[in-house]
Amino acid sequence: MPNWCYTSYVVEGDRDELEDLHAKLMSLQNLPEPQSAFSWGKLWLRNVLKLFDDAPEDIGDRGELSDYPELSDVLRFQAETAWAEINGVWDFVVGHYKSLKYYFSAEEPGSNYYVTNDESGKYFERYLINDYSNGQEYYSTRERVLSEISERIGKDIPSWGIMVVELEKYNDYIEEGKRIFVYEFTVIDGGVTKDTSIT
Repeated sequence: MPNWCYTSYVVEGDRDELEDLHAKLMSLQNLPEPQSAFSWGKLWLRNVLKLFDDAPEDIGDRGELSDYPELSDVLRFQAETAWAEINGVWDFVVGHYKSLKYYFSAEEPGSNYYVTNDESGKYFERYLINDYSNGQEYYSTRERVLSEISERIGKDIPSWGIMVVELEKYNDYIEEGKRIFVYEFTVIDGGVTKDTSIT
């Protein structure tokens, strides 16, 4: 049984092309179910690939869309895949359009795997605070993270390195249900990079 990677995607580009891709993805709801021996169902990534006549067989497809996409000024959707994001699917899909480009942010907490290709933070924030008492929150800058951690553990945190040390101390003595972890999303073009945990 794999660890599941949860990936959010944003596709931007020409409106007509966005609408065409949206319509294609929405057409998956018309498929009979199930579509595979794995029982992935209508939103299986292999079904996404089969929306295009030239779909190769060697692209990984172990996963599915979490739901149907939402179209506004951009196209947004999520996918659940085994171990890591499967961007080969989306490289292939957007490759059929002249203007489309996609951004993603992927999380697989079991392996401390946090990656994005959104280097500028246009759609996705780069830092995650996982506070076992208060849930998860995302932040765009290290300065915001330092301020939040300082407030949560009651200590002045002037730098990233000091934060790492102080959080380790804090998590060593606090009860498990109140621990705090910080993750920085590694910027990648593709592929898999492991162990991006800060603490």
